Amino acid sequence: MTASVDSVPTIRDLLEGPPTVPLWPTAAKALGIGRSVALDLAGRDEFPVPVIKLGRRWVVPTVPLLRVLGIEPDIGEGGAGAATPARAYTNQTPTKVQNDNTPPRTA
Repeated sequence: MTASVDSVPTIRDLLEGPPTVPLWPTAAKALGIGRSVALDLAGRDEFPVPVIKLGRRWVVPTVPLLRVLGIEPDIGEGGAGAATPARAYTNQTPTKVQNDNTPPRTA
């Protein structure tokens, strides 16, 4: 993973990274949450993604993190590296906009 403490991880970083990522900075920064807020939410079990405490380290599973971000990872035989928008975004029906200069249809 190429993300540092100062940078926000990219979707590619998350897709190509390990199955879990640190709560801080990776998961929190991906969600736009600061360190203290992330730790507070995790401590109250209110972080938007499951958090696993491993001794003093807190990690977040990558797949649920991607799903919260609206990315459905391809975890099939090809492994990570491909993604599609999550269902919540793909089930929306596009709205057809009529040009103002187009005369209305008559039946």
